[in-house]
Amino acid sequence: MPGARSLEARLIGISLLWIVLALGAAAFVLSGLYREHVEREHADQIGGYLDELAAALDVSDEGALFLQRELSDPLFQRPYSGLYWEAIVDGRSALRSRSLWEQSLGVPDTGAAGEDPVRLSGPEQQALTVWTRVIRYPGFASPIVMRVAADGARMERMTASFTRTLAVSLALLALGLVLIVVAQVHFGLAPLRRLGAALTQLREGRVDQVEGEYPSEIRPLVEDLNAVLHENRELLNRARAQAGNLAHALKTPLAVIRNALSSLGTLPAAGAVATEVERMHQAIERHLVRARAAPVQLRGRHVKVRDALQDVIRAVQHIHGERIAIEIDGDPQARFRGDAADLQEIFGNLLDNAAKWARTRVRVTAGAEGGRLRLAVEDDGPGIPADRRAQALQRGVRLDTSRPGSGLGLQIVDELCQVYGGSVELGSSSLGGLSATVFLPGL
Repeated sequence: MPGARSLEARLIGISLLWIVLALGAAAFVLSGLYREHVEREHADQIGGYLDELAAALDVSDEGALFLQRELSDPLFQRPYSGLYWEAIVDGRSALRSRSLWEQSLGVPDTGAAGEDPVRLSGPEQQALTVWTRVIRYPGFASPIVMRVAADGARMERMTASFTRTLAVSLALLALGLVLIVVAQVHFGLAPLRRLGAALTQLREGRVDQVEGEYPSEIRPLVEDLNAVLHENRELLNRARAQAGNLAHALKTPLAVIRNALSSLGTLPAAGAVATEVERMHQAIERHLVRARAAPVQLRGRHVKVRDALQDVIRAVQHIHGERIAIEIDGDPQARFRGDAADLQEIFGNLLDNAAKWARTRVRVTAGAEGGRLRLAVEDDGPGIPADRRAQALQRGVRLDTSRPGSGLGLQIVDELCQVYGGSVELGSSSLGGLSATVFLPGL
């Protein structure tokens, strides 16, 4: 059906959805965890700077605060590097790092130890995060407020770099998972595709049962299907045999009745009985034809039309002699999807009917048309008037009794064509007589 999605597409689509959702959630969680880790590591690093600053500060004999040694990180020596420290005593900046140059981090609102970091704007509009610690020296009256500030852009750059790397890594992982899913689904559904191909061969009549090795999940289905097909073939063969036996069993009594009627002469009852016997004979012939015709999906092989028609043409020429010239035209590779005997039955009736009414010529044309076999038989006889052609295909109707025969030829052709889902069309031939065209399953 248009728009219907395949099972493979559904499975791949569901897998892709879960891959996107899972990796998206993983990217969000990992990015958050990394940011938290970076912030914690940064806080620990700043705590180390505060410890180092506390160890480097000292009070001179005159009671002045001084720095014994520079802190280890060289960024404290580079102006506006983004890493700063400052020591505040009595609300005034007592000492500061060279990186601050002549600027100050400002006096905090509170000097409580362990204060959470605060954010403020620093030199060159840097977004600083400031950590504060208060220490006291023996002999130094005022508490010392130590402040270390770091530019948050450093953490943002680290987080952004990690996020980019994570995105590329997860994208490659997603691509790998997609390829694995596609390969897995394609490989996993391969038995179903083989089963579909086998069913197509079965429907086209190339095989009589589903063949091949299948996984344990599908094997019971294949075995049951083959069992059903076997039972159907057996039932069909029995039904055809019984119908054929019944028809042949009735033919002999009818022949006896016919012979007996010939001895009755022109008695009124003889004519009525003869009419009924003829109707019984026609009914038996029709049902015998139907019994011989198998359903299309149980047919055996494709039949090459030219090969199947040669025997019929020879037989018709033998019956009608040299007065009829039979011409063969069309595609020599044309094929019929069905039973060769049924094709010969159809063609034999058409060709015999044409040869019976033709003056000198009969033309046979076979070819493919719209995926079907088109088989046309034309003659140069009197033809059938357009208003009576439909009657020629009706049961029990014989348009002309001047020629020998039962009048069942076209009716049998129509019956067999209907069994195959085909059709019969009667028209005027370019030779001047009747054109009978049948459409049957082909390649």
